[in-house]
Amino acid sequence: MPGYVIKPDGDTLKGSIDYRNWLSNPDKIFFKGESSETRYAYTPMEIKGFRVADELYQSATVEVEVTSDQVNELTPYADLNIEVVTTFLQTIVKGEKGLYSYKDFQGKEQFYYQLDSTFELLIHKRYIKDTGKKNLIIENKTYIGQLTVYFQDCRAMVPDINRTRYTKRSLEKLFLSYYDWMGLLPEFHKESEKIHAELGILAGMTQTDLNINVVKNYSNLGQYDYLLYGGLKRSTNFSAGASIDLVFPRLGGKWGINNEFLYTAFQMNGSFEKYENENNYKKYYTTLNFTYLKMHNMLQYKYPIGNFNVYANAGISIGKAICVTNALTVVSKFYDTERVKELDAFNDLRTFELGYVLGLGVEFHHFSAELKYEAGNGMINSININTPTIRNYFLLGYTF
Repeated sequence: MPGYVIKPDGDTLKGSIDYRNWLSNPDKIFFKGESSETRYAYTPMEIKGFRVADELYQSATVEVEVTSDQVNELTPYADLNIEVVTTFLQTIVKGEKGLYSYKDFQGKEQFYYQLDSTFELLIHKRYIKDTGKKNLIIENKTYIGQLTVYFQDCRAMVPDINRTRYTKRSLEKLFLSYYDWMGLLPEFHKESEKIHAELGILAGMTQTDLNINVVKNYSNLGQYDYLLYGGLKRSTNFSAGASIDLVFPRLGGKWGINNEFLYTAFQMNGSFEKYENENNYKKYYTTLNFTYLKMHNMLQYKYPIGNFNVYANAGISIGKAICVTNALTVVSKFYDTERVKELDAFNDLRTFELGYVLGLGVEFHHFSAELKYEAGNGMINSININTPTIRNYFLLGYTF
């Protein structure tokens, strides 16, 4: 992506930087000049910093507290475990008062303020204290005192400093409030990235197959012959709905959560006959009409190819049957007597359907096309018979 590196003498070289939307601060970047095809690798020892994709990084040698911050890995030791690293600090706020961050490969994020030409660690550590009855998580909040001294030229900020948490968003808010109090503007401000939502609509076709499985050692196996041999065929129907995608920006917009809310249905008719002779027979006519409201919750990955995004989804499916026809008509004849009975096609009806769903699609600007496979546990809640459903969707979408 377009960017520039800052040479040790302060001059800038414009060109392209291999931008990786880093989850942890990089210790090396690759740069190619505007009029060159040669790719150079730069470390923090070789340049003063760089800028790419509205992110500004500053070369620095800083102290890092390396104790794990994960709750299940906290130690009972309050002492700091300091190491010195040379890295590219990410600039959050730059100006008269500067705020910078460093995140290691384990995801622990630490923050620094600029003091003249050096970068001072804002000290914070969580550790466990045994009280005899239970373990308590204690926080070393030395950073509160550091910030009080750092902003001593604006005493009105003291209440805000005392409420500041050791998070990027909370510290960013505090530093920006300094500029508001002093009537200044920062030279640079990298706003904290937030998960953003994308709304869309969907419409297409669904093919539904119903599989009938009866337990082999079931004592009344022939009871369900009208379902097993009734010729219930694949149903093709219209589907439509809406989607809400939650996109994780720090992952380059490639990963997200895809939530779909769909209307779908299937209609199946079957018939089965049992003949003893022309005067003694039974005919079974099955009518299954199910209308569902579906919710698909899926993890999504997108891969850009030119102007297109190819994406894959995988997740769970939850369905609620809102309209049901579960009918069985039995016409029986015994010599001169013919009877008609209206029954349920099956008992132990389940109106909630659970399953999993997989999808593969392509996206072009606001438009998308997707093939989706869904396997559900069906509509019968019985130990003797089950009816898993298989649905294949073809959906067209538009994202606002």
